[in-house]
Amino acid sequence: MIASALREAAALLKAQDASPFRSLAYLKAATTIENLAEDISEIATGGMEALDAIPNIGKVIGAAILELLSTGRWSQLD
Repeated sequence: MIASALREAAALLKAQDASPFRSLAYLKAATTIENLAEDISEIATGGMEALDAIPNIGKVIGAAILELLSTGRWSQLD
């Protein structure tokens, strides 16, 4: 769910001709999440600090992950 939402955001950004670096950041984060040994929801129990410690996950993407996990939605995609 999290990785697919990040991929969707990347596709929307690309379609909007946004910065390619931004789109790539979401794709890298999605791939990172898919390759984690531990489930992202388990890691997220440590809050933003735990998410920010994951490569390719910064504060903006970390906030998106927390929103998705707590609400099942992401306002940026709504």
